Amino acid sequence: MPGGKITYIAVENSGINVFMADNPKLQMFDALKLLSKTASDLLIEEQQLLDSELLRMSKLLREAIANLSECFSVMSNQISEQAAQLRSQSETGGTGADQNINALSSQQMSAFESRAVMALQFEDILQQLICHSRQRVEETENLLQSIHSNIEMLIEGDMTDVDAIMEILKTCQAEIGKTREALNLSHPAKQKSMTKGGATLF
Repeated sequence: MPGGKITYIAVENSGINVFMADNPKLQMFDALKLLSKTASDLLIEEQQLLDSELLRMSKLLREAIANLSECFSVMSNQISEQAAQLRSQSETGGTGADQNINALSSQQMSAFESRAVMALQFEDILQQLICHSRQRVEETENLLQSIHSNIEMLIEGDMTDVDAIMEILKTCQAEIGKTREALNLSHPAKQKSMTKGGATLF
């Protein structure tokens, strides 16, 4: 293959730079497409694995909440049974003993209800985070597919056409900007702990 001085485009943080290098046209053209395809396939595969893990996390979380709910139900029944037994044993203790038993039972139930509410709030926040993460995965995957599609639009004659390459790069940059905007739309709550005040926003 004949060699020649080919115009390359480099995209950096400071902008788009143009520089010259000596390389065969077809090799550079094929290498550019191969790089795009390889990077796209790899990153999309990684994103799909992450999405699978997020789905698994959601399933495990639902199971944990179901187990917690069952646990509270069992404890509630036990408290009721214990209160009934104590009430039966203290029939001769008068009104004061009965009031103490009722107060104790009410306090225990209130504590269990508070924990149940916290658990449900925690589950809701985690579900928001999972949904948000999956949206980010989808947006990133769409961006990679878009970049690859734009690179695929290049033809051999474009490799010496700076304007054509610049147009492709501008399109890719615009896609990146739209993706960044989409990723910044949602701001879910972040739960650091199950204690009071553990939820913050970011």
